[in-house]
Amino acid sequence: PMDGTLRGHAVADVIHLLAELVENATVFSAPHTQVLLRVQQVTAGLALEVEDRGLGMPDHEQKRMNALLSDPDQVNV
Repeated sequence: PMDGTLRGHAVADVIHLLAELVENATVFSAPHTQVLLRVQQVTAGLALEVEDRGLGMPDHEQKRMNALLSDPDQVNV
């Protein structure tokens, strides 16, 4: 087990985000494949990785999503 904290106001959003990631991974992967979840401690806290065998998203869409997630003015959990 890993210890960590999460600010109370962010709990619902983080749960929703995790649920969406896992749901997308399972919905868009073939039924016979596994979806792997990994958590590791990093300098700033915890990093969660969801690995699936789905189709993925186009590069331009991936860049757009990463830009949204990296801008603290737009995403504040």
